Amino acid sequence: MGVTRWFSISVETIPIPDIPAAEQHPFIRLVDRILKAKTANPKADTTGQEAEIDRLVSKLYQLTPEEIAIIEKQK
Repeated sequence: MGVTRWFSISVETIPIPDIPAAEQHPFIRLVDRILKAKTANPKADTTGQEAEIDRLVSKLYQLTPEEIAIIEKQK
């Protein structure tokens, strides 16, 4: 088993946007729905909600279709 070591200088340079509280609601709503579904049934299919979160994150980071394709290919 490998180990990943994170250096603070590397982590500190990761761009994390500051999201106003009002814009956090779609993320919170989706995560709450996933948690509720998984609590009721650990095998519940939440791929739709997870895909929506991915779409919101891609929009937040203003990713191009090409960048999204690269990320999707890594899954």
